[in-house]
Parts: sequence; C-alpha cells; structure tokens
Amino acid sequence: MDSIDIAPGDELTGVCQSWTLNNAEPLYVNRIEEHNDGNFHHSNWIWVTDDNYAGPDGTWKCTDRGFDQVLAGAIGGVFFAQSTQSPNDAQGFPPHVAYVIPAHARIVGDVHLLNATEDSVTTSLHFDVFTIPAADMSVQLQPMAFTNLNLDIAPQTTTKAHMQCATPQPDFDVYYVLPHYHALGQGMDITVAGGAMAGTSIFSSAGGYGEAMGKSYDPPISVHGASGLGITCTFENPGTASVHYGVGNQEMCVALVYSTGKKAGGETISNLSVTDTGGVHQTDGLCVAVGSP
Repeated sequence: MDSIDIAPGDELTGVCQSWTLNNAEPLYVNRIEEHNDGNFHHSNWIWVTDDNYAGPDGTWKCTDRGFDQVLAGAIGGVFFAQSTQSPNDAQGFPPHVAYVIPAHARIVGDVHLLNATEDSVTTSLHFDVFTIPAADMSVQLQPMAFTNLNLDIAPQTTTKAHMQCATPQPDFDVYYVLPHYHALGQGMDITVAGGAMAGTSIFSSAGGYGEAMGKSYDPPISVHGASGLGITCTFENPGTASVHYGVGNQEMCVALVYSTGKKAGGETISNLSVTDTGGVHQTDGLCVAVGSP
C-alpha cells in the first residue's frame, strides 16, 4: 500500500486505502499475513466488487467516495482486521478452509494512524495473501462482526461491558476470533448464549495491546443450538472521567468471528442496564444482528 506521512503528535482517521485485485476468477483465501512499519493504530479491510468505490487506487479520504465499513461489509465481506497497534498479524485457517473473494474485486481499508512522537514519520502496510485451489476448499467461512456502541467505562474502577448478540443460525463452527479494544482494554470473553451450550467459552483474551491477538482453531469449536453469543470486554480506567465508544482517548469493544453458516454483523442498541457490584462497574446491552445467506 502507499506510504503515509504523519506529523508529530498527529492522529489520522477517516483515511482509506484501496487495492483493485483485477482477478478474473474467485480467490479462495486461506491465510493473510500483515506487516506494517508502525503507527497503524488499527485498520479494517473489506472486499467489495470493483464497481464499488471507484477511483484510483492508493490513499484517499473515506468520505470522498462514501465509504462506510458497515455498509461495505454488507455488500462485500471482511478481508482482514488488524490487532490494535500490532506491527504484524496473521489471519489463518486450517488446510482446506477458506473464505471466497469473488472475481473482479477491490480491497478497501479504513485506516487509523497515530504518531505519539515529536518527529514526523512515514509508514506503510503490506499483505501476503495465501490462497488455495477451488477444488481443495471443503469448508467455506463467513464473517460475523459485533460492535458495542454503548460503552460506559466508569472512572477509577473496573468495567465489564457485556452485550448479547443474536447469530443468524443456531449451529456453526468457529475457526477464528479477533478482539479489538484500546489501551484501557484488559481482555475479551465470548461465550455461547442460549441452548444446551449456554455459558460455554468460545474465546478468552487477556491484555495484549500492541500484540497480535487473533486466535485460530483447528479443530474448530462446534456450536449447537445457540441463540447467540455473549461478548464481554473488561476495562481498567485509572482516569477521573468516564470513557465511551470512539477514537482518540475513547474505547472500543469489537469481536470478529469467522465461522461456517451465514454472514452477520451487529451493534448495540439502547436497552443498556448498569449495575455496580463488588467494586466492578457492569453494563449490559443488547446486540442487533443482520444476517445474509
């Protein structure tokens, strides 16, 4: 991808980068390795067909072409998501497992860059993409992505922000999970909601800000009879003010799950309840998921 210059102390959001694949046939993506030169706070990359977000490849303002991650994900799919502040990431699946990028595709990334130093920096990012032949794919994956927009992280205490997200099917196999939160994030836990497997752990992370945090499963975790997923992010806020969803000095709680079944995305709606128990600030919100075949 293009190099990007960042001024001292600057934070860049709303920056998009695109890469048109010019692929005449579908691609069966089994593994992606990402490397950057630093200062990439986070980046999300979506594949769409190349009749979307037309224009020269390279770096551009997302608003210039009306790029929105949620809308782009609905018409296309997740290509790759970077761990927060991580210079190297790998998003991979077992042999014979892949997701499909259709012919004539374009990759668009929404990148968030941060330069906390007193010097100007130049940085760039690149991908190594590993595909398999169509005949070798026996399992096709789809992404499920859920975002907690109702974060209410209390000052000078621990906050556990929970959301319960409906899944578009009760039975699915989980092959990969990536959590996303910022510096206050201490970990994420994902459990099965509903059915005989209710409470069963799917994923758990602890800390790791600045490290690759995606986890691949081989064999996959098989979920049966679920109504959804329970997703909890734990935060420690030493400051004197509450922190909410957003960039800059705010926080996020986002889960990306690659699984069999249908594509889905969701974000919290109102219905937020708050309790304080044993010195822990706890919030609970509902998720609304939109599925497609």
